[in-house]
Amino acid sequence: MEPTKNDNGHDLDWAVAHLADARQRHEAAKAKLDAAKAAWEAEHAAEIAETAQLKVLQERYDQVVRDQALEVFQQTGNNKPHAATEVKMWDVPQYAPNEAFNWCRSNMPALLVLDEAAYEKILRAVRASKTLTDTHLATMPGQVIEQPKVSISRNLTAYVPAPMIAEDEPIPAVLS
Repeated sequence: MEPTKNDNGHDLDWAVAHLADARQRHEAAKAKLDAAKAAWEAEHAAEIAETAQLKVLQERYDQVVRDQALEVFQQTGNNKPHAATEVKMWDVPQYAPNEAFNWCRSNMPALLVLDEAAYEKILRAVRASKTLTDTHLATMPGQVIEQPKVSISRNLTAYVPAPMIAEDEPIPAVLS
């Protein structure tokens, strides 16, 4: 059987060779960039550490200011306890999630959102099982169908051609 070729006249071997070359060049460029980042971070370790320490200090003082401003507000009712602070009132919903869920089911079902990933996982398990006989699970809407999915080896080193085809060669259109 003759290999299938795309519109540009290239076969799967050609495509794998180009993928192998692209991966190899990407990994080399990434390794070079990672080394440069590591060298920069090593060269600037003191500044990085100082910045991290100052961030922690800033966060601590931020909390101290918030706590003290709130304390003054609670004692005096003054919502501007300092020229640099202001206390604002926020509406914060509080509810029991189970009660809210039941209310939504009865009154606003559109608020309930399907967890598609969890539903699909259960649907696959039910369809694959010979023992799940729960009538609710057996009547789950949907089906599980087989579809082909291509896996490509991580290591394509053996497929890198030497020398590589000209870089200006167009990438073929994806087959449909």
